[in-house]
Amino acid sequence: MATGSMTKGGAGTRPSAGVPFLRKYLYVLADHRGRLARTLVLFIGVSLFDTITIGLIGPFVGALLNPGALQRVPALVHFFDRLGLYTVQSQLLAIGGTLAVLTALKGVAAYLVQWRLLGLSFRFRAETVKKLMNAYLRMPYSFYLNRNSSAFIQTITAHTKTMSDDLLIPSLRLVADGIMVFTLTLFLLWVNWFATLGLGIMLGTSLGLYVLYVRPIVNRAGVVVSVNHERVIRGVNEGIGGIKEIRVLRAEGPFYQEVADASDINAVAQQRFNALLVLPKYLMETVIVLFVILFSNFVILSGASGEALMATLAMFAAAGLRILPGISQVSSSLASMHYCAYALDELYDDLR
Repeated sequence: MATGSMTKGGAGTRPSAGVPFLRKYLYVLADHRGRLARTLVLFIGVSLFDTITIGLIGPFVGALLNPGALQRVPALVHFFDRLGLYTVQSQLLAIGGTLAVLTALKGVAAYLVQWRLLGLSFRFRAETVKKLMNAYLRMPYSFYLNRNSSAFIQTITAHTKTMSDDLLIPSLRLVADGIMVFTLTLFLLWVNWFATLGLGIMLGTSLGLYVLYVRPIVNRAGVVVSVNHERVIRGVNEGIGGIKEIRVLRAEGPFYQEVADASDINAVAQQRFNALLVLPKYLMETVIVLFVILFSNFVILSGASGEALMATLAMFAAAGLRILPGISQVSSSLASMHYCAYALDELYDDLR
């Protein structure tokens, strides 16, 4: 076991110093770009399923409240004529059936995308571990004299897991949810641009304040967790590896204390980080409820019909059920990406 101190260089001498986050991210994922591109196409397909499904909810609710409303939608009239559906009952069954089938297909597609996403993440982790291990075994002996063995264990076990679980998966879900939110926003702008603009301002302001607040916190938490996880590995390695000498010298205390202190610091940092990840969910729920109350009162005061209000709210509610977790996931993904910046630097340096 190497016992030298870990000297990877100061911030100004590291290969990762000054390199943009995205460039480091793409470099580490260089061998998986084809899979990433194919996964992106699947994300777009699922987003289109979402938009079409939600687009049918408004006419369906409107038709339940007022069957004559179906005749005011030219696209639906043309659709019914082609199928020979002329009664209200048959038209409602057609819309409901189409809505059910599309929802089921969207669920299957979303599951397959998640399956592929997890496969991509774990395959990346396995390939990166093999690449690092192969590289470490081929390095000259002098390379090992300047780094503690805990640094190698930290990179192979902890940093690859962090990159896979806390950066790759959240970043891909960020793209998926971003596409979904974008397509649904375009649809809602077509339905009611004024309400969509108001909702966008409220959600955008909340998201911006959240990111601004949590970014420095999660950056610090990521560094603290990585550094102290290495302290734990080093303490265990040196304590167990030198147990004979430690017993003779009765020096168990310092090794135990090193691991204990690092573990306690890690626990606090991880608690803070994971608590911030769930905050967007409750924040966005509050914003959505506030929007529905304000929009309903505005429509009522403007003298619009209850039928129009219900149909519009139904579409906004359905879209909100998809957008709300999407925006929450976007917020959490951004926090995770900041949290993983230190681990990404370490991986980028060693892979280079």
